[in-house]
Amino acid sequence: MAPTNRVRNAHWDNAKGLAIVAVVGIHATTMASTFPTDSSNFAFGMDLRQGFDFAVPLFLAIAGYFTGLKPLGSPIEFVRNRAIRILPPYVFWTVIYRLAFRAGDLASPVAMIRHFATGSGVIIGYFVIVLSQMIILTPLIDSIETKSLQIATIILTTMAGLTFTYITAVFYSGATIAKFPYYALPFIVWYPFYHMGFLAAKWGLADRFGTRGWSIAFAVMWMAGLGASFIEASWLVHWGLPSFAGSQVKATSMAASLALFFLFLSLSKAASIENDGVLSQLGKDSYFIYFFHLLAFTVLEAALRGVPQIVDHQFAYVPALMLLTLGVCIIAARIARALLPRRWLGVLLGL
Repeated sequence: MAPTNRVRNAHWDNAKGLAIVAVVGIHATTMASTFPTDSSNFAFGMDLRQGFDFAVPLFLAIAGYFTGLKPLGSPIEFVRNRAIRILPPYVFWTVIYRLAFRAGDLASPVAMIRHFATGSGVIIGYFVIVLSQMIILTPLIDSIETKSLQIATIILTTMAGLTFTYITAVFYSGATIAKFPYYALPFIVWYPFYHMGFLAAKWGLADRFGTRGWSIAFAVMWMAGLGASFIEASWLVHWGLPSFAGSQVKATSMAASLALFFLFLSLSKAASIENDGVLSQLGKDSYFIYFFHLLAFTVLEAALRGVPQIVDHQFAYVPALMLLTLGVCIIAARIARALLPRRWLGVLLGL
């Protein structure tokens, strides 16, 4: 998702394009969750949410994958270079969001430190906090010498993350740690995606899994995981945990997301690296869209709220809000490229 000067690969840009569409979709289904849990609007939003829950996991897996394609070099230089790429836009957009929503926070060092540390300054900045933790851990991950120890690290850390996630969601649902964004901040919650992406590159799994048979197998795994997420979500709603039912980090959604990443991986060798389609462009601009889209979303959502005929029919409201938001983001990116010097696009906006 972060801006980069490397040669583009349309296959992975398409994957990131799907991921950023899913991010917008997750937010577009928020209103559906306010309807009664036995309503068709709630059911539509919750079902759709299961299909969108690969968003951040896929971004993290792709980040790990491209990190693993090249030698890291000096750990300090590696962390510094990555920080230079991802943090300036984060700081810029945090200031923009505070100006837009709560300008008084800019005068409070305590509030700004909290916003920068938790990602709350841009509302969904937790992704940057999680990615930063993964970047810091990368040299340690790379230093693990044996494959068995690599796998053991993934399994044990994932189990720790799932334990944390389920205990906080089920037994401490009223505590601060169980509320957004705090439950999403620990790296262990998202751990397997980045590490598996990293290993996929290091171990050359794109070649090993680059057959039609593996692609079919991963597609079946993804559909099975997605189906399981529908079942788990229905149970969680029944048990009074509708918020957790839509989570990207419940076990079944995580399994589906990993399978989807490996499906993309298995198709990567046969895919074209040149493509200027809309989805590919969304992928190229995904870091910018991640930050910018909630500004457009807020305005558009307020406008659509004034049309009850749409709001009361979430099957129309959700796609309308998604398309409008993505359209505004595409236009905003083009305007920014036309008006700003190239060197400022990445530094400030994340383009």
